[in-house]
Amino acid sequence: MHVSFSASCFIFGVFLVNDEMGAAVMLAELAVEAGLPNGVLNIVHGSNEIFNAICDDDDVKAISFTGLNVAGTYVYARASAKGKRIQSNVGAKNHAVVMSDASVDATSNALVAAGFGAAGQKCMAHSTVVLRKCI
Repeated sequence: MHVSFSASCFIFGVFLVNDEMGAAVMLAELAVEAGLPNGVLNIVHGSNEIFNAICDDDDVKAISFTGLNVAGTYVYARASAKGKRIQSNVGAKNHAVVMSDASVDATSNALVAAGFGAAGQKCMAHSTVVLRKCI
């Protein structure tokens, strides 16, 4: 999932049409229920054709992208070639450090939740665990 910001409105893009779409739609529904006016958060499902249109649109002045390296590099190149401000956060390598006095049960549960919550489909899922001392 990817979020772009322009003119005080958000476009929440789901790059591939798959199970990931449900979370985006639910997020939009919750936002409206919470009082966000219609048109401030917009869900867009699609692939390159949709994102090309966003990158190429003269009314879009800036794009913020979070996701996979290949997609992020593509969006960055396309948007910057059009003179847009672009923030592209791709290929995150997040680490968890386990200290020697950590509770094995609590730490195990926290590591599994952090690494595999949302089936690992989040930019903050850790990919590396560093043990201060074997526990």
